[in-house]
Amino acid sequence: MTAQSETRDKIDMKIIGLLLEDARKSFAEVGKELGISKNAVWSRYKNMTKAGIIKGATVEINYKGLGYDSVGTIRMEVEPPQIEKVSRFIKARVPDVFGPFSTASRYNLRAVMALRNISDLGKIKEELTSKLGITKISSALWTDIWFTPENLSLIPVRPTEVTNKKSAANSAFDVYGLDLKLIRELAKDSRISFRSLAKKLDVSVDTVARRYERLKENRVVVSRVQIDPTKIGYHALVNFYLRVMPHYDLDAVIREILQVQDVFYTMKCSGDFHVGLILMAKTIQDILGTGDRITGIPGVKRIETVVSEIYEKWPLPRTYTSMVGKNLTVA
Repeated sequence: MTAQSETRDKIDMKIIGLLLEDARKSFAEVGKELGISKNAVWSRYKNMTKAGIIKGATVEINYKGLGYDSVGTIRMEVEPPQIEKVSRFIKARVPDVFGPFSTASRYNLRAVMALRNISDLGKIKEELTSKLGITKISSALWTDIWFTPENLSLIPVRPTEVTNKKSAANSAFDVYGLDLKLIRELAKDSRISFRSLAKKLDVSVDTVARRYERLKENRVVVSRVQIDPTKIGYHALVNFYLRVMPHYDLDAVIREILQVQDVFYTMKCSGDFHVGLILMAKTIQDILGTGDRITGIPGVKRIETVVSEIYEKWPLPRTYTSMVGKNLTVA
């Protein structure tokens, strides 16, 4: 690799990093931050799209800001011939579900559910047991989450001080009307122009702009560029499910986890496990080393590690985004 191509790659990754913060940044804004022209950013973006590195743009959602009670994880041990049937049942029963995803572990089917009422999780588990005969089910409700792309070592994002200070939810949005329609369109392509959105939703451009800015300012939605991580050197996702032993400070454990390189998603939970986290791994050594570091945190008891294929478009649309504050500093 020549010095010129190495420099180009670093700049490309910085463009991705800035668009992970906000995919609706203009090429002029990105260029100003990187000290290059708008046309140079546009050309690099176009080339990365052509190469399959950039795959689109979507929004992550603060579900509590839209009036949901919680988000929860449910993991099931399902006989292989029943997996498709169980998956169909869950998709039909739960409108706001991610997955179900098959995994190579004891709990071989996993789903994430946005819940209008916390009690819905118990009802769903009862139905899975009574109607489908699934007896081994693990579940947990998410009480806070942290999406931290700045931890990804191959994607330079400005230095960030991440805190685990809880943020208040705000549900004063038109969750059954225009706001929800706007979010659905942005989930398909969050870089779509306001003019195109206005035409799709049959409202004025000004209305779309005001609605979006309000959703953005209240962190109900965060616009993210989507990439294929395999194109830049990542090859697997690893889910760690952890319990924290009694008399240890759960928040202190999470503060340690938030510093771990390439861990980009951390969930504080109540239920069968206390912390869930996702590692984006480059090598087997990354997986083993991160596992050792995490289990070395005082009070941590690892209950399960699940390795899965990486998503071709990451982040996934409409995933639950961080509600916690971040103190950004310019590099």
